[in-house]
Amino acid sequence: MTLSPRTRQVSQPQINYPRKTILVRTWQLFTITCLSVLLLCNSMTVTAANTAAGSNMDLVLKLWKANADDLLLDNIKTSLLNGDQNLLKGLTDQNADKIKKIVDENFVDIKNSMLQYMAQNGRSTLLKQAYNWIVTPMGQKISGQQVFALMLFTDPEAGIPVKKPELSPERAGLQTRFEKIMFSDINTFQTTTLEYFMALQNQSRQPEQRWTDVQLDQQIKSATVNVSGITSQVLPHVYNRLFGNLSLEEVTVVLNFLDSEGGRNYNDLLLDAYIDATKTTRPKVLLAISKLFDDALSILSPYSKEKLTEEKQRELMALLIKQNGKPTVIRAMIDARAGLITIKTPDNDTKEVYGRPNHELVSLDTLMMDLSKSGMDIRGFYKILQKQLRSNQ
Repeated sequence: MTLSPRTRQVSQPQINYPRKTILVRTWQLFTITCLSVLLLCNSMTVTAANTAAGSNMDLVLKLWKANADDLLLDNIKTSLLNGDQNLLKGLTDQNADKIKKIVDENFVDIKNSMLQYMAQNGRSTLLKQAYNWIVTPMGQKISGQQVFALMLFTDPEAGIPVKKPELSPERAGLQTRFEKIMFSDINTFQTTTLEYFMALQNQSRQPEQRWTDVQLDQQIKSATVNVSGITSQVLPHVYNRLFGNLSLEEVTVVLNFLDSEGGRNYNDLLLDAYIDATKTTRPKVLLAISKLFDDALSILSPYSKEKLTEEKQRELMALLIKQNGKPTVIRAMIDARAGLITIKTPDNDTKEVYGRPNHELVSLDTLMMDLSKSGMDIRGFYKILQKQLRSNQ
C-alpha cells in the first residue's frame, strides 16, 4: 500500500523532548547566535579601527615631518647621551659604544611606536586642522625654523641663564600666554624623559649596585620634584630664543594655533605617544643593557621572557654559587624561606633547620629543594640575592 505524503508525515514517530532539554538547546542556540553577532561586531570594529589608523597615518607622517619631530627625538637622545649626567658617564669606551648603539636602536622603536599610536588614537578632523595650518605661509615659516620640536624639549641639565631676557610689555604678555599654553606639555616631556633616563641608568650599573624597583621609583619621584622649577626657569629663554625674531603679529598667530583645538590636540597626542612609547619599548632596551652587564645571568632579568626549565634553573643556581659564593646564596635562600634551610645529614637524609648551618651540609640539590619550597622560581630568588649583595656592600 502506498501512503500519501500527508499520511507518511503523520505516521513518523514523535519524539517528546523533556522541557528542560528544549530550554537548554534554545539557550545554546541563543548563545551561539549572540557570540556570532559579537564576533562579527568585533571584527567590524577592528576593521574600522584599522581603516581609520591607515588613513590617519598619512596625516601623521606629514605632520611629523612638518614639525621636525625627528629633531625632537634627536634632542632627547642627545640629552641622554651627552648631558652633564648621561648614560655613558663612568663606562669604559667599549661599553659606552654598546650602550649608545642600544639607545640608538631603541629610539628607532620609540619613533615607530609613536607613529602607530598617533595614527591609531588621533582624530582625523583634528589632525587635518593641524595640517591645514601647517601648510599656510606662516605655518611653513615656523615649521621651517623647527620651532615646534625645539620648544617641546630642553635638556634639564643644560645651563640656565641667570638673567631673564628683557622684553617689551607686549612681548612679555605674549610670553606669559606661551608659558600658560605650553608649560604642562613641556614639563611632562621633561619628567617622562627623566624617568626613562633613570631606568636605563640604573640598569647600566653592576647588578649588586642597582636600586630595587621600589628604590628606583623613590629616586624618580625625588628627582622629578625639581623639574617643574627648572621648566619654569627655562621657558622664558625658550620663548625668547624661538620667537625673538618674529613680529608681534607673527607670534600672536603662532600662539593662536598652539591654543587652537588642532594645535593643542597634536601636542597632546604627540606627548601621549611619547609616554606610551617609552614605556612599551622599555623592557626591550633594559633587557639589551642587562645582557651587556649580566652576561649569562641576563636570562634572570625581569624583562626576559625566556622560559626556564628545571635543568636551566639548576644550571643558573650553580652559576650563582660560583659567582657569589655558597654562604651568600645560603643567606639569600634563608631569607626566601623565612628562616628555614634544608640540609643533607651525614646519613644522606634531608631535614629542615633554622638559621645558618654548616655550609658543607647544604648542597645544590638541597638549594633546589628550598627553591621549590619557597614558591618562587630562580628569577624571584635572584631578586632576593641581589638585595643580599647590596646589603654586603
